Amino acid sequence: MEAENHVLTFGKFVALAVLAAALGSVIGTFALIIYQLLLQPQLSMLLLAPAITAMSLVGTMPGTLIIGVPIMFPFRYIVARRPLLMGILVVPCSMGIAYFVLGLIFRSSAFEYRDLEILWCYSGGTALGFVIVLGRWGRRLGSNCR
Repeated sequence: MEAENHVLTFGKFVALAVLAAALGSVIGTFALIIYQLLLQPQLSMLLLAPAITAMSLVGTMPGTLIIGVPIMFPFRYIVARRPLLMGILVVPCSMGIAYFVLGLIFRSSAFEYRDLEILWCYSGGTALGFVIVLGRWGRRLGSNCR
């Protein structure tokens, strides 16, 4: 009976993915605000953080469920066992996947892309959210996660 708690089923993984999307929205908003403050220092951006985070859930939640879950599910135990190493690999990969899957939406002309920093902040943030959530799950179970 206890061995069942150590198995990360698809249903449990989807629940963790929702948490990863919420965490990814917060991380992505933080990264976007830091980026914007470096470009154009306006402290009013900090006041918008809660609204930006709430709006970002509109993109990160479906993106996590449609793109992130199918890609990350086969690797869930690897990420849970080695979150630091996998974070180094997963975050840039997710940014690349987001660029190829959603980059065309952000294209304004034949060779010019706009607002890619938004795409990268939230795809990278959500991937980091997956790594954090799976790492915490794996750490809680210790060597028993399988």
